[in-house]
Amino acid sequence: MKVAMELMLLGEVIDAQRAYDVGMVNRVVPKGQHIEEAMKMARRLAANAPVVLSMLKRFAAATVPQSPVEIAGHAWRETERVFSSEDFQEGLNSFAEKRSPIFSGR
Repeated sequence: MKVAMELMLLGEVIDAQRAYDVGMVNRVVPKGQHIEEAMKMARRLAANAPVVLSMLKRFAAATVPQSPVEIAGHAWRETERVFSSEDFQEGLNSFAEKRSPIFSGR
C-alpha cells in the first residue's frame, strides 16, 4: 500500500525490477522477451479447465483485498461509465434547460 500511495501521490515512474520487488508485477524478463513469456503463460492458462479458472478468479476477487491502485482503477472505470452514459448527458441537459430529468438507465 505504501508504494501504491507513493506512485499515486507523486506520479513517479518506477522500473520493472522495482515493480517486481514490491509485488506489482509477477515476472521480469530480458528486454524483448516479454511477448514470448506472456504467450508461454497464456498457453499454460489455456490448457487448464475454464470453469475452474473462472471460479478461482471470482474467489480471489471476492476475498483478496484490493490495493489502492486497483481500487482507484475500478473507481476510474465506473466514473467513466457514468460520464459516457445517456443519463449523464440527460442530467446536464435537464439542468441547463431547468426541467426535471427523464433518465433511461442507459
